[in-house]
Amino acid sequence: MDIPDPPRDPSIAELKQPLQRYVGQPFPIMDQVVLCCFGLDLTGERTYQQLRQALHDAGFNGPLARHTINTSPLLRRSPNRSYQIQGFRA
Repeated sequence: MDIPDPPRDPSIAELKQPLQRYVGQPFPIMDQVVLCCFGLDLTGERTYQQLRQALHDAGFNGPLARHTINTSPLLRRSPNRSYQIQGFRA
């Protein structure tokens, strides 16, 4: 009976791979991903955990998801510790 090898920790190169996909891409792609986290309810609110899960489902690893949430100009943190889409001005 063969014993399967335990899962190994991903290497640094493997963790950076998702980041390399987005290097050199125009910023609006990140905006589109953030907007997709809200689905059809663009006026609604999402918790930090909901945003991280949606970004993770879109292929963003932990550090990239965290960075996206913390630096996105589209997101506005509300007083009740949730996030909303920043209002647009024409």
